[in-house]
Amino acid sequence: MEEGKDEYDLSNQKPEVPRRRKYNEEEENSGEYKRKIRIILVGRTGNGKSAVGNSIIGYTGFESDLSPSSITQKGGIAQMMWDDTTVIEVVDTPGFFDTDPKKLVEEVALEIVESFGMIAPGPHVILYVLSCSEKYTKEEEQTLSDFHKLFTGDPLKHVIACFTKKDNLVTKTKTKTPAEFICEVPKWMRDFLYQIDNRWFFIDNTLQENENQWIDLLEMVEKFKTKYYSNEILQDVTEKLKLKCIEADEKLYMGSRKWAMIKRNIAWQGDIRDYLKATFVGGGIGSTVGGAIGLSVGNPVIGAIVGGAGSSVISNVSKAVVRIKRKSICVIS
Repeated sequence: MEEGKDEYDLSNQKPEVPRRRKYNEEEENSGEYKRKIRIILVGRTGNGKSAVGNSIIGYTGFESDLSPSSITQKGGIAQMMWDDTTVIEVVDTPGFFDTDPKKLVEEVALEIVESFGMIAPGPHVILYVLSCSEKYTKEEEQTLSDFHKLFTGDPLKHVIACFTKKDNLVTKTKTKTPAEFICEVPKWMRDFLYQIDNRWFFIDNTLQENENQWIDLLEMVEKFKTKYYSNEILQDVTEKLKLKCIEADEKLYMGSRKWAMIKRNIAWQGDIRDYLKATFVGGGIGSTVGGAIGLSVGNPVIGAIVGGAGSSVISNVSKAVVRIKRKSICVIS
């Protein structure tokens, strides 16, 4: 040993680098990461989607509260770097499936387009967020039905069910395991879990800094052998974003840095978000015609949204919204 040096001297040792850290958007230029995993959070308001997002990324990237009312009024995006090799991109969604009668069809349509724009070209993981502290009502069952109306095609191979409030399984009188809880859920939920090959896990959002919860989720994600999920709406939104770049005399190639800029613009309600709104949520001749149709069926707002999408020769968003807004289905059909 060198004279004067203590064998326990740590002065020359490098500090341990955390496995999970906030991702710096400037790192898109370096291209040092090996892959990117995109995760979208869906579920009813009050189930804790935003808190789950924070637990995944390890910091407060999404506004979260215990209030039953919706905190997330618009989609949001946050990123995390894992092991200096993998970028985790998480998109939080507003209450797509809420049955608030005051919520206009065009509002829901814009929320969908925004969130799908930020997760473009598609999510590798659809995290369906449920709460294990609530009784599963008809509204929760209807939410699952609405999920299938929006996420068409074959989304189930990408779905993982996330049960929040894991700490509620432990009470003063009884401790229940997650498996025991699953055995007691309604049949419709057991059927859903069976359809997704029983990919479920429980999370305690009060332990945001505990990265073991994220590791448990990552182990499930690593087993996915499929490409990212896509449907007609995602394809439409992705294509329109590419066309927007062409109109701006930019290269067609959508590199990772360009996608990061676009998604940040949408999250900050910039001009690209306005472009998506004008393209998918109404405007032009189609909106006028649609409005007239809407008047004939007693709902000009729905007519305008359907017509507006028709003006851009794309109505997949409108169709999905009408499917979700159950009170309006009878009006259209």
